Amino acid sequence: MKISIVIPIFNVEDYIAACIHSVMNQDYMGEIECLLIDDCGTDKSIQLVEECISTNIKQNIQFRIIHHQRNRGLSVARNTGINAATGDYVYFLDSDDTIAPESIRLMTEPLLKTKYDFVIANYRITGSNTIAPLLGLREGEHTGNEAIFNSYHTQWFVMAWNKLISLKLLRENNLYFKEGLIREDELWSFQLACIASSMYVIHNNTYNYRLCEDSIMTGDKAIDRIQAMVMVLEGWVQIAKSYNVPYARNHLYYLLEMEKRNNYIESLSCMNLNQRIELYKELRTLRLTSPDNINFINIALIRLRDLHTTSIIPSFIGFVHMEFLARMISFIRKKKS
Repeated sequence: MKISIVIPIFNVEDYIAACIHSVMNQDYMGEIECLLIDDCGTDKSIQLVEECISTNIKQNIQFRIIHHQRNRGLSVARNTGINAATGDYVYFLDSDDTIAPESIRLMTEPLLKTKYDFVIANYRITGSNTIAPLLGLREGEHTGNEAIFNSYHTQWFVMAWNKLISLKLLRENNLYFKEGLIREDELWSFQLACIASSMYVIHNNTYNYRLCEDSIMTGDKAIDRIQAMVMVLEGWVQIAKSYNVPYARNHLYYLLEMEKRNNYIESLSCMNLNQRIELYKELRTLRLTSPDNINFINIALIRLRDLHTTSIIPSFIGFVHMEFLARMISFIRKKKS
């Protein structure tokens, strides 16, 4: 079985050698092609890549550098990798991260018996005291789109990396990353959840994710992160309306409302009042049909909680409700932590 590892390269000269060597150190005995996408950085990353791969002595691992004409971002670099890949499965690896020596071997073992749409494993966080959340699904196979979709985001991770994904599935379903979106994984993985009918879960830690201070997860880019999530949620709603299956309706509603609240809670620490009002107006337009097949009391509680999303109340009252709800949840979370 041939595996294509896709690594976008852009201004990571301090970390790229460790990333490349972690690929070289794989104990998988099958064929690996490593596609290094040069996204036109301004440092010496590509020179370091060339030096690293010149020392490769493993016959089953082949490295190939693909050059972009100009910087186009992570999404396009990954898409270039999908188009250039010749393996049976694709594995995305960020160039400032590393993978465990047994990573590819462990993730391909289930595929020797059954060709799952994708395989996912746990990961660890480096560069921080933060502990990575564990997969909420039992180890082993999970089949049927209903099970996969209804566990998305709450029981398995949205990140594109550390998933071994069928190249055929990606291409046949046109599953590419949206260009220019800094939270592209959350839209891409949502689409994956919509189409996948089989997955295999491994509880081993196979990926080392480096959390740094200048990551989009931290620092001064919080407002960009919030605005990007609005774009992701707009994409969710568009996809959800075309993906109209009964078992998905409730999960989609809860997921959308949860992320709208979380996004607004993030805004409390980085946006002023006027910015939050504008954010609320955008979030208010994102609606899906309320859950069905639940009792009257629960639906009443849900509608009371999500009152800010309805069009039956004035926008000002909805904003006050959202602000109060977000501050209350934020306070409860701080007390628990």
